[in-house]
Amino acid sequence: MPIAFYGKPYTNVNTATDDTGRRFETSEKKLIHAIIEVETHGQTFGTADAYTYLYYGADSKFELYNFDLSSLYFANKTAGQNGVVSILGILAEG
Repeated sequence: MPIAFYGKPYTNVNTATDDTGRRFETSEKKLIHAIIEVETHGQTFGTADAYTYLYYGADSKFELYNFDLSSLYFANKTAGQNGVVSILGILAEG
């Protein structure tokens, strides 16, 4: 059975340089599916107002569906431990 692709692939890697909240994209970028991996040092995820509500430790992965990547913020869980986060996703077309 053939695999159907519904959009272009999206990949990105981000390394923290300080403890403030950051995001992969500053303008709207809608994805239909993404796998996000915290490679090193735990990270908290959330929105611009509350990016501390969801925690993932180093070597963790999670999936999100049908979302705007520019609305997802993340930050170091522990001050000074700059984490690396990578994402592999499928862009929504349209």
